[in-house]
Amino acid sequence: MILCGAVVIPAIEEIVFRRMLFDGLRTKLSTPLAAILVTVAFALVHAQPAVMLYIAFLGTSLVLARLWFQSLWGSFLVHAANNALLSAMILASL
Repeated sequence: MILCGAVVIPAIEEIVFRRMLFDGLRTKLSTPLAAILVTVAFALVHAQPAVMLYIAFLGTSLVLARLWFQSLWGSFLVHAANNALLSAMILASL
């Protein structure tokens, strides 16, 4: 379960949101506008009102990591670490 949540899901989401959507929008829009749209889409897909603000901050961090490292590896590692930590916290609380 942790492997799926910390590796598989972040990999798929990074390909969809940061590679396909963000990179695609950057060809038609400015980078800041593309980043905002992708962050909003990422938050909306994780439609959990209680954590929507956290997801928006995470989405912003992932876009910034994507830009900083000019690769999906940076955003994937941040995303995977975030999901692994959250999964471990949930399992520890059981």
